[in-house]
Amino acid sequence: MMLLSFLDFSRFQPTDWALFAVVIAALLGYMFWPARVEPDAEVSVSEQTRKQAHAVIPLPEDGARDDLFCLEPMPLAIAATDQLTRLNASEPAIRDSLWVCQRQLIQRLESELDYAQQADLSDHFAIAAPANQPATLLSSTLTELEGTLGKLRELLQIPADQPLWHGRAMMLLLSNRKLFDHVAWLTSAGAGPSAPGAYTLVRDRVVLMPLYATRLGGFARPLALQVARATLRTLSRPLPRWFEEGLAMWAVDSLLGQGLQGETMLADGPDVLSDDAWKKAGDDSSQYERLVFASHRIVMDLAAQDKAKVIAYFRALLDGQDQAATFHSSFGDEMQPRFTTAIIAARKVEETKRLEAQAATAREKEERARKAAEANRPRM
Repeated sequence: MMLLSFLDFSRFQPTDWALFAVVIAALLGYMFWPARVEPDAEVSVSEQTRKQAHAVIPLPEDGARDDLFCLEPMPLAIAATDQLTRLNASEPAIRDSLWVCQRQLIQRLESELDYAQQADLSDHFAIAAPANQPATLLSSTLTELEGTLGKLRELLQIPADQPLWHGRAMMLLLSNRKLFDHVAWLTSAGAGPSAPGAYTLVRDRVVLMPLYATRLGGFARPLALQVARATLRTLSRPLPRWFEEGLAMWAVDSLLGQGLQGETMLADGPDVLSDDAWKKAGDDSSQYERLVFASHRIVMDLAAQDKAKVIAYFRALLDGQDQAATFHSSFGDEMQPRFTTAIIAARKVEETKRLEAQAATAREKEERARKAAEANRPRM
């Protein structure tokens, strides 16, 4: 109160009292208002959260080798070493050795992103997420991943005992777009593949699948799509890119019982058969998206005629048969003319829609002008 002794309250007018009350309220608010009011979305790497996260990150098995794989710093990737190619290591030994590097990857990301992580494992997948996410999210996601892989094997007629990738495929759940973009930069994923918020990298049959997920669950389609991409990219023979992307999206449609996720843009992807087009679109997200949708549309149209023929074509390519000859024997047409015809037809449909939209806009403009003229006409 000594600070207020210089004030002569007896001479205060009502307005003075009002201003005085505002000043006192402001001072009290400043003193007692919490220093941080927004929620803490990420968990920083404090000693306490680090200990909690360590408790749920499984340790490597005793005796796991650390020389079969190595973690390369930039771009961030796990690569097989010469030791792996020289040795006839068993699958469990490869899996345990890979997990040593995958743990190192988790710890590297903690230092990059400044938050603690937790992890969980299943037979074919490892998953990591911020330590403040519920453990049930990791276990339920692993269940979805394993179920999706089993259904994909059945749909694409891949034997259950045929190995696809080394050890476990690593999935990163990232609940912040800024963090996801930073991981995409660290791994040099490219702006095109990473733009949708999920992508799959395969190197030396080691799989990494970062996924941007803003809520607990509800990301079944992007999750299934990455599993499909990982499955197709780790088979013994590489598939044509136009067929790989389209087949992955069509397979996910079949598994989830869904149709098109919006209108596909076949007419915008005339170079979908060209491998160079895919390479050039690696840093152009809009062009990459057009190529992906175009390949989806092509495989979808082929499967609409005969689903079994699409699977047979897939199996033939894996057996090393010629792409063009196998396409002709499977679908009774040459590949390039078939797609050229489809693209021309799609362009006609889209041009018709564009002209119809322009005509509708012109009619609306004329109608607005007519109403405005009537409203401004002098009344007698």
